[in-house]
Amino acid sequence: VPKFSKEDVEKYLVPMFQKFMENPQENLHKLQSQSKGKPINIEELICKQLVSNVFNFYKKNNVIYSFNLNSDGTYPNNDNHYLTMPIVRSNHDDICVVKFRAPNYPHSAKDFPISDVRYFSISQGDELTYNYNTIADYEFKVNSDGFIYIVIANESEQLKTKAKTLGMNFMPWLVNEKMLLIYRNMLPNPNYKKATNSVPKLDKSKPVKEQTATNFIGDFAPIGFFFTMDSFLNSRTIPAF
Repeated sequence: VPKFSKEDVEKYLVPMFQKFMENPQENLHKLQSQSKGKPINIEELICKQLVSNVFNFYKKNNVIYSFNLNSDGTYPNNDNHYLTMPIVRSNHDDICVVKFRAPNYPHSAKDFPISDVRYFSISQGDELTYNYNTIADYEFKVNSDGFIYIVIANESEQLKTKAKTLGMNFMPWLVNEKMLLIYRNMLPNPNYKKATNSVPKLDKSKPVKEQTATNFIGDFAPIGFFFTMDSFLNSRTIPAF
């Protein structure tokens, strides 16, 4: 569960409980219905409340960007640095393609001093901050152009075969329609200026479009775009966006 600042409590928790107390019996019934007979998980409610605004950074039919969002208490520590990409799927069969340029990582201990990062990965999470799937650095296929391409879609042999044919990685879509894609860099080399820790934390007082991770680390920041299943399956090359 995230740590709460005084501002978080005033902004998220107090309004949530005030709204609940407007009609406690009705709201309790709604919560019980949503939990499908399972005990109500207050921690999940709090997490959902805290991350719900993250999805405001997703813009339908546009390139999907990653950001260094304030996630104290959920992800970062001194060794690990993260970018978050909020994704909302409006059509259940649509396919999200994500790409980013891969940093160098060590294949043995002797590579530690010269590698860009000690480790990197992409994880698929949801609005409750659960992690459903992670692809680690050594599992990725890197395209000849230096980019990693990931197809995120409903799992099917046809889609996995198509992704493999095009030299892309496949990640099954395991969450509901709201996804948080988390890009992690562990122990970036101080001389490496394209790591996730080179992206400043998002400042809500400044224009959001100026604070995408791409503005700071270019192609090394994950970006994404949605394609229809037909357009992807009919592609002879990796879809461009």
